[in-house]
Amino acid sequence: MGADTRLPLLIGEHNPYGDPGFALYPSPRGCAGWRLCHTILQMDPDDYCDRFRRMNLCHGAKWSMKEARSRALDVVVDARDGETIILCGAKVARAFRLEPATADTPCRVRPMASVPGVPPWDLLGPRPPARRYTVVVLPHPSGLCRLWHKPGVTDTVRRTLSDLLPTAHHDAEPDDDDAAPPENRE
Repeated sequence: MGADTRLPLLIGEHNPYGDPGFALYPSPRGCAGWRLCHTILQMDPDDYCDRFRRMNLCHGAKWSMKEARSRALDVVVDARDGETIILCGAKVARAFRLEPATADTPCRVRPMASVPGVPPWDLLGPRPPARRYTVVVLPHPSGLCRLWHKPGVTDTVRRTLSDLLPTAHHDAEPDDDDAAPPENRE
């Protein structure tokens, strides 16, 4: 079974460790995924991993704008209606041909539309019916990005992403133990 495309997609630059499964992973301490999970979003690591899909535009130790643009094109072409795509950092935003976050707008939320199989920047003339999705541009979550040190930036990003996150859905009715207050559980 594939990843749940209703979950927001976090997109980073590259993982120097190489394994795509560890894109923006919340470990080791201090890495971009750890900072995003713990410092910026203030989430439990398991909840963070359950609430987001994660990927990097480049694989390996070096950033390549050519590779990043190719992967960005794939993301845009495959975007699903209602999807939220979160771009982490200026390089990632530029790979998607978008303006990066700034001190004045640390969290850019941009409604987008694309035609299945066609990136928005390649459309000419009247546009056929499109899928609508949301792109959010954040500062890079590394400890080197100075935007995070500006007052209010972390709170603005946390609040904006909280509004965009899907709520947890519980299909099953709670059993009696779950319904009881904690002090009454045995």
